[in-house]
Amino acid sequence: MIALVYLAVMIWFGDAIARRWFEFASWPHRLATGFLVGLLVGTWLSYLCGLIAAGTADPMAYSAIASIWAMAIAALWLRRRPASPAIANRGLLRSARAEWLLVLLATVVVGWMMTSTFNQADGQLRIAGDLWSDFGPTSAISQSFALGHNFPTEYPHFAGEPIRYHFLYYFQVGNLTYLGLDPASANNIVSIPSVVAMLLVLAALGERLFRSRWVGWLGVGLFFFHGALSFMPYLGSFPSLGDAIAGLPNLDHFLSSGFPYRGEEWGIWTQDVFLNQRHLASAIGIVLVVVLFLLNRLPGPVPGPVDGEAGSHRGWAASATAALAERRRQWAETLRRPSAALVGLVHDPWLPGYALCGLLAGLLPLYNGAMFIAAAAVLGILFVVFPNRSRMIVLAVAAAIPAVPQLLFLRPGTMSGQQTYPTFYWGYIVDDPTLLRVGTYLAFIFGPKLILAGIGLLAGTWEQRRVFLAFVSLVAVAFLVQLSVEVLANHKFIQTWLIVANLFVAYGIVRLWRARSEIRLPTRLVAVGLTTVIVAGGLIDLIPIKNERMYAVGVDGDPLYEWVRTQTAPSAVFLTDLVVVHGILVAGRKVYLGWPYYAWSAGYDTVAREHWYRDLFALRSPRELVSRLQAAGIGYVAFDDGLRDRGEAPRVNEDLYRAHFEVVFTDPDNRYGHLTIYRVPADPGAATSLPDAAPGDMYVGGAGSGTGQFDGPRGLARDPSSGDLLIADSGNNRISRYSSSGDLIGSFAAPGSAGEPEARPTGVAIDPRGQVYVAAGDRLLAFDSTGAFERDWREADGRSFSVLHDVATDRDGRVFALDSGTGRVIEIQTDGSITAWGSIGGGDGQLEHPSGLAVNGATVVVADTGNARIVEFDRDGPFLDSLPVPDWQAGSDGGADVAVNDAGTIWASSPATNSIVVFRPDGTQAGSLTPTGADQLDQPSGLALQPGGALFASNLGSNRITLLTQPNP
Repeated sequence: MIALVYLAVMIWFGDAIARRWFEFASWPHRLATGFLVGLLVGTWLSYLCGLIAAGTADPMAYSAIASIWAMAIAALWLRRRPASPAIANRGLLRSARAEWLLVLLATVVVGWMMTSTFNQADGQLRIAGDLWSDFGPTSAISQSFALGHNFPTEYPHFAGEPIRYHFLYYFQVGNLTYLGLDPASANNIVSIPSVVAMLLVLAALGERLFRSRWVGWLGVGLFFFHGALSFMPYLGSFPSLGDAIAGLPNLDHFLSSGFPYRGEEWGIWTQDVFLNQRHLASAIGIVLVVVLFLLNRLPGPVPGPVDGEAGSHRGWAASATAALAERRRQWAETLRRPSAALVGLVHDPWLPGYALCGLLAGLLPLYNGAMFIAAAAVLGILFVVFPNRSRMIVLAVAAAIPAVPQLLFLRPGTMSGQQTYPTFYWGYIVDDPTLLRVGTYLAFIFGPKLILAGIGLLAGTWEQRRVFLAFVSLVAVAFLVQLSVEVLANHKFIQTWLIVANLFVAYGIVRLWRARSEIRLPTRLVAVGLTTVIVAGGLIDLIPIKNERMYAVGVDGDPLYEWVRTQTAPSAVFLTDLVVVHGILVAGRKVYLGWPYYAWSAGYDTVAREHWYRDLFALRSPRELVSRLQAAGIGYVAFDDGLRDRGEAPRVNEDLYRAHFEVVFTDPDNRYGHLTIYRVPADPGAATSLPDAAPGDMYVGGAGSGTGQFDGPRGLARDPSSGDLLIADSGNNRISRYSSSGDLIGSFAAPGSAGEPEARPTGVAIDPRGQVYVAAGDRLLAFDSTGAFERDWREADGRSFSVLHDVATDRDGRVFALDSGTGRVIEIQTDGSITAWGSIGGGDGQLEHPSGLAVNGATVVVADTGNARIVEFDRDGPFLDSLPVPDWQAGSDGGADVAVNDAGTIWASSPATNSIVVFRPDGTQAGSLTPTGADQLDQPSGLALQPGGALFASNLGSNRITLLTQPNP
């Protein structure tokens, strides 16, 4: 299979590069380094070949052919040239059977984790629930190369703009899929050796740093056990230890630390990180390869062995003194004879190795941007604390040459539109951070390991401490710097630190185990106890991997997948629901806007696109709709039940698409939620032949009594069962029912009571049974769900109603009406009993010309316009609070209304200022909504909330309805 040939050539190519400048502890270490170097450099080479061939019909074919030949020729040329003469052990590599067995064990464990959470079977791509979110963008990127035409590269969840995400690892996955592997195998075949290779380099680093294979391999083992204490409160939640042990096999979720910090429930301190972010391990491996090279270049003697007697290990003071003396000697020689130092630098046989390390680090930004930052931080500290600074400058220059163009291309600080990054940000995800809070958090997450690492540091040499200092800088970066809009992404720095810290933990265990004979028993008990805690927590963290719930998306043979793959252009863009993983993405195509978190966290301006996105599902003009779709590069529009019912696009105009667009895919068996796909006309002149806005649309409106017209629309109510909007059309003396897409469904007259004079309806509400209530002058009217009049109310507590302005219902079926003329709130219980509270005035619990009310589960909120305030009552009547609204003109009703959600956020319309004021649940003002363009308000009056957060508003000035899909300032 071509994919396997490509992989073999890539590893051969990487080994040919690595063997010239890197020293190896063993054959597994050499293979690991060759794989990591080949993966990074080979991926770049293949992508650049594809990019050069972007104008061809099949750039991936040119990429594969050109890169395989280029890597093979380069490997032959490099292997014919001898390795650096300074590498004396190239033919003497260790190949112990026990070491190969450990490699096999690590491969089996990593392979199980990777393949059990992402695999393909029976024509379905099966993804674990905890991987589903991250695999949304990453699988889409891979498939956009495997089956699409993603050159120049765009983000599949945000089509139309250059990619701002480190994507090259997933390009390689797509490349292997293109070359014949299924998507899951292509991912796993690089993911598994990536983790194993990183661990083998870590073992070599431990052996070099501590002169102990035990430390190296213990550090590898500790990688699988993160050490978080989250399992302790979990076990403590069971009545007994026996119940806890019985329940553990069924654990199906990663344990939260118990801290109320964002992301804690995502398993960020477990192996889930490396299962989700599969590009992370190989990038960390490259950083370790570079650090190991630098350690091997240090002058002077190296620390004595730990595998022998503990007493042979040099003290840190002597090591530090020797290193400082060597560094002073080098700098004195440089200052005394700069020309000689320069000649020595130029003729240093290892100088190309420094340049190679710089090149590897410089290739990381588009492969894994966080690890480029990590490499910069670690190498920056090593530059300060180690000698060979002139060589390190060569490394930095070599890194900058490929890195700077990538960083300029990514521009991570310019895409959010809010903040320039990087910026100082103290505390990472810790709320109200203090040193105590941060320390407590880290102690809980890594407690046992911190103790053992501390012991290792105390027993370590100055060289070892400097390496630890370099990597602990990553913890400082995580807690002090925000590098992108998503600060949670800083966990990668802590993960990288932890991987190296595991070596110091392992060294701490070894030192405790080999303590002096007089204290050996207690130190061994400490070592066993702390290690047991670490291993127990790690084993528990592995259980959810076994119990992962798997989600599937159809691939080979799936009707949607096959239709998209064969019947649409590789560069096609779809307008869909806000999807995470979808058959359209898996088939290699891009969507105009996927789940916004992915694009937002990558730095794209999702706010502007979300407005445009909602307009494309709300427009009522076929002409403008086609023009906008073509301008956005959208070729197909997909409607399914999720889009129709969920409310992400509150105004769904599928009827317009159905009337004017070609249907190209249907879902008669309801496999994809009654999916229907429409083709957007490709002819640039198609829009001119289509009509403008359809008549009868409540969003277009207009003065009059015809369909879609109003005469002073005021109160609004949303039918929770159908999603329809009821409108109190005061001047036309009717209640109109419209669909959320703006189409008239029907209307009925108010007040509806035979022989009574007509009254202008100003408020409308609907209860859970579908009963409609109308506030109309001095009467409260009730209608059934068809609009047939049932009864009315005219008084409460023996006092006639004066001017009923508004009406509302709660989820229990209670009805609340607002009598503006008497300053009272009228309550009708479900048993028919009536009570009232309030009076005219400006004191607590009094009202002056109130004009609107709303109810949530706990409070009744009244627009007290005469007193320019909002008044909150308990649902049973007692006064709770008042909020000033300066925008309201005291003494005038103005038609102002209020809306409140279950959380307690309040919206208040302000007809005089053409805005809507928003109050937070704590009563503070969040700001005002003053939209422009098609959503511009014109004397906004009635308000009604739409699930998902959208807000309906009636406009007295322009006689139309507005739907604000972004109802927060």
